[in-house]
Amino acid sequence: TPLLSLQRRGVVASSAQGVTIAGNDTSGIAAAAKAAKAAADGAVLFLGLDDTQEAETRDRHDLKLPGEQLALAKAVVAAQPKTAIVLICAGAVDVTTLLSLSPTVGLLWAGYGGELAGEAIADILLGVASPSGRLSASIYSDALTRRRNISNMDLRSQGGITYQYTTAGDITIPFGFGLSYSSFSFRSLTAHATTTAAHMAAQHAAMAEATA
Repeated sequence: TPLLSLQRRGVVASSAQGVTIAGNDTSGIAAAAKAAKAAADGAVLFLGLDDTQEAETRDRHDLKLPGEQLALAKAVVAAQPKTAIVLICAGAVDVTTLLSLSPTVGLLWAGYGGELAGEAIADILLGVASPSGRLSASIYSDALTRRRNISNMDLRSQGGITYQYTTAGDITIPFGFGLSYSSFSFRSLTAHATTTAAHMAAQHAAMAEATA
């Protein structure tokens, strides 16, 4: 586990469960917040999903963190603003509230790792390795899921649903985003604009006409 990996590296760390993935029991939140407050350097909070929430035969109806996970996050960050939140999930979850809790909160999307996931997460948290992953999909606000019926397979109706129809206001973190512990600079770059809003609108109109 990440906890054991951190402890093996000499990190003095304790843990508290807080809440379960989707349960409504909040009795452990106070203990988790207390443990976070007692941490001298910061806290690490693990949130996310499991196979009771997402699987090949199970679709989610929204992008919310299930159960009382948001309540746990609010309590932990209030007690310890220097909190790194690790997301264990395959699909996207709405992180709008998490990002608003404190300017010192860090988010690390870890997916569903293999047997060495704990080691990899510890490497990132301790700075042994610099984060280099990039989001393979945009992360949206949960409001997007309420715009239209999720079972509607017509991708263009009611404002559309794929990346071709979403706007910047729909996106919390864009496709390809990723931070690093390093800093980068680019010089002498040139670019030629090949796509404009008008060009995209013309493409959409042509697609609609071709499939009408």
